[in-house]
Amino acid sequence: MNGFFAKWVRDIADSQHSSGYVYDVNPKIVVGGPSKPAWGDAIVIVPYRMYQFYGDKRIIEENYEAMKNWVEYMNNHPNTKKDGIYYFQAGDFYGYGDWVPVENSPTKPIGGSYQFYSNKLLAEMAKVIGKTADAQKYADVAQKVAEKYNELYFDPKGKNYEGSTQGANLIPLSMGITKPADLLAVSQNVAANVRAKNDHLTTGFLSTEMLLPALSDAGEHELAYKVATQKTYPSWGYMIEKGATTMWELWNSDTEKPEGMNSRNHFAYGSIGEWFYSYLAGLKIDPLSAGFKHFILAPMPVGDLKWVECKYESSYGPIASSWNWQGSKFVLKINIPANTSAQIQLPLAGKTNAVIKESEKLILSGNKAPKAKISGITFLKVENNKAIFEVLGGNYVFSVE
Repeated sequence: MNGFFAKWVRDIADSQHSSGYVYDVNPKIVVGGPSKPAWGDAIVIVPYRMYQFYGDKRIIEENYEAMKNWVEYMNNHPNTKKDGIYYFQAGDFYGYGDWVPVENSPTKPIGGSYQFYSNKLLAEMAKVIGKTADAQKYADVAQKVAEKYNELYFDPKGKNYEGSTQGANLIPLSMGITKPADLLAVSQNVAANVRAKNDHLTTGFLSTEMLLPALSDAGEHELAYKVATQKTYPSWGYMIEKGATTMWELWNSDTEKPEGMNSRNHFAYGSIGEWFYSYLAGLKIDPLSAGFKHFILAPMPVGDLKWVECKYESSYGPIASSWNWQGSKFVLKINIPANTSAQIQLPLAGKTNAVIKESEKLILSGNKAPKAKISGITFLKVENNKAIFEVLGGNYVFSVE
C-alpha cells in the first residue's frame, strides 16, 4: 500500500492547479476542480497516514510543496478571508459533505473542519522534515480555525455541533477541534444519538470511520460493539444478511439507485476493519513513533466475544496479538518484532487485586511488581482499569486473573 499510495499521491500533485487546488478524481479525468472538502484533503491525509504506517519520510518530502499549496489555497481563499474559515461554495452547494449517510449532516462546516485538519497534519509533517517555522505557522492557523469553527458551529449549551447528527458531532470531535472541556459531553451526545436510533449508525463516508473509535474511547465500548454487530438496516450486518460478499457504497445498495452510482464493491465503509485491529485486538500506532518502531497493544474485550486474533505485517516483521478468556482468566499472546518495542495495556476487568503473569512468572500482584525483574518487561503503572507495561521484542504470554 505504501508504493500504491506513493504513486497515487504523485498523480494528485501532477494534476494540481496552479492556484493550489486539487481535483476530486486523479489523474484529472472526470471531475473538474476545485476539489470538495475532504476529497481534496487526501493530498495531505494520505502522505501523513503512509508516514505513520511505514515511517518513510520521502512521501512527505516529495509532496510537501503540493500539500502546502493546497493548504495555502484554503487559508487564503476569499471565503476564508471573509469569514475567517474556509468553506467551499458553488451556489447553494457546499461540497459532498458526509457523503451518502443515513441522516444528512450540514455540508458547509465540513470545509472548515478539513481546513483545520490539513493545517494540523501539515504542521506535524513539517516538523518531521525539519521545517520548524512552517510547523509553528500551520499549527497556529489550525488553532485559529478550531476557535472559529467552535464559534460558528458549536452550541455551548446543548454541546452539539450544527445539525446535532452523529456525523456533525463526530467530525470535529475526532479531528481535535472540540475543546477538551467539551469532549465528554459531545461524546455522550453521540452515544445518546446512537441509542435513540436503536443502537444504529446514521453516518456517511467521512464519519463512519470515526464512530466506533469515538464510542470506545468515551467508555461506550459495549455500545460500539452493538453497532458493529447489528444485522438490521443500516449496518454492516444488513449487507451480509442481504447476501453481500463485498462492501457496499450505500447502506441500502440493495434498494437504492440500482441504475446509478451504487457500487457493490467499495472501500469506504470498510473502515470498520481499523476498529477490529485497533480496539478489539488493540494494535495501535504510537503517534510519537512512525512505522511501528514503537507501538501500542491495548486489547479491549467486549460483549460475548470469547477470543480475538490479529496479525499485521509491519516493516519490521509480523506483529501478532491474540487473546481469549479461559473462565475468568484473560490470556494475551503477542509477538513483538525484533528492533521494536511496545506498550502493553492489559485489561483488569474490574479486578482490584489482579494477579498478572508472563509465561507463568509473576509480574504484578495487587498493583505491585515483584522485586525480581523479567528481562524485556518493565512495569509502568496501573491506570484506567489497565496494567501498563513496556515490552521489548520477543514472544510473550500474559495472563490476568
